[in-house]
Amino acid sequence: PESIGCFMVREIEDQVRYEWAGSQNPGAEAEFSPEDLLGQWEVIRWLYFQGPKPSVSDDERKGLGQFIEVCEIALQQTEAFFKDSRKTEIPGILDRLDQVIGLIGERVPRLKSLTDDFYCEKANIPPGSREEVFYQTDICYRTMIAVAQSLKNQSQSKGLANDNRI
Repeated sequence: PESIGCFMVREIEDQVRYEWAGSQNPGAEAEFSPEDLLGQWEVIRWLYFQGPKPSVSDDERKGLGQFIEVCEIALQQTEAFFKDSRKTEIPGILDRLDQVIGLIGERVPRLKSLTDDFYCEKANIPPGSREEVFYQTDICYRTMIAVAQSLKNQSQSKGLANDNRI
């Protein structure tokens, strides 16, 4: 499982970097246009203030799909941890997956607000036993999958509020 998990992380990371390199200088700090910043604000307004759901472009839909895929792989890793808490490689795999999520936010500027929200949710996990931290981490990934799927789904028009999250 460790080698499969690491392989999957590298594959997704390489795919995101390849796509990012095609549109920007690899490794460069993301610079956002005023339009990008407005798009990020639309996502923030939808996430936190019951604003209208922003429309999603094909690139953004693809980025949301990658975001969901990375979170699902992370869930597989947390499930592996719950089955055997002695697996020491899992935190490293989760850290790499979190880095991939950051790359998605850099590649698709409008999703930067979503990736920043993800990092805030992760940072808000309180200290505790290893099992409790992994449990809260699992909830964070599940919540972010639900948020990304909701944004990706064109049929929802009402915004999300913090109290409506999973």
